[in-house]
Amino acid sequence: MITITVLCENTVGAPGLLAEHGLCFYIETKSGCYLFDTGQGKTLVYNAKSLKKDLSKINKIFLSHSHYDHTGGLKQVLRYCRYVEIYSHPEIFLKRFAKEKTRKRDLGVPFSKKELENNGAIFRFSKDFREVEKGIYLTGEIPRINSFERSDPRLLIKKDGKLLKDPILDDQSLIIDSKKGLIVLLGCAHAGLINTLSYIRDLFKERPIYYILGGTHLGFLKENQLLLTIDHLKKLDFYKIGLSHCTGLYAAARLYASLGERVFFANTGTTIRI
Repeated sequence: MITITVLCENTVGAPGLLAEHGLCFYIETKSGCYLFDTGQGKTLVYNAKSLKKDLSKINKIFLSHSHYDHTGGLKQVLRYCRYVEIYSHPEIFLKRFAKEKTRKRDLGVPFSKKELENNGAIFRFSKDFREVEKGIYLTGEIPRINSFERSDPRLLIKKDGKLLKDPILDDQSLIIDSKKGLIVLLGCAHAGLINTLSYIRDLFKERPIYYILGGTHLGFLKENQLLLTIDHLKKLDFYKIGLSHCTGLYAAARLYASLGERVFFANTGTTIRI
């Protein structure tokens, strides 16, 4: 049995829970318990207790990318499961920002590497596809192969003292191989939802995609990209897609109108058992 529970998300799907702008999945398998992302840290502990998910049992933490709404709960989790391995891209601690009308807003990890290590974090960095537990994989950097999926122009990165457009190369997704097929967990899919799914299809040629869960970042991008994404999804063979976080209500509604019952909201409290 594989159980995946949404601990943090922008909306709530069950009474007695809290919402925040962020994302966190609690994963239970035969080999152990894991977190994929940690949300902002405003609701993680409360929701975990409410849903009876024991944070002290976490064996490993996997990070989709560096943004605060996916990494902000790290220090809170480390209070419960000290000396835990955290799997991420090596550029996760670079300074990242969002460009707004009158200012730039800090988007990066809200803690230093040293601060997290002092609280028990053991970082395992890689840019590459890798098996992080038996039957569980991280994509590593995702090739940007199609012409219509472009990164959010508001996002910036500081490198060598210069502010540049951020391609978010640290974006990665988690793959769990189940008896029914692949379960794909997305943080924000900054590399592009279709780029991500195409790369996974190339990696696992003989395995079908069963569930897709998480953020798609379609809520921040242009209509043309949304339409082309829907067109590609129509051609993809999968069972269900659970939309979360940065997908946005408009994009989610368009996806539901096109894909019907294959689409659902994966909001706080949603649990998938396979």
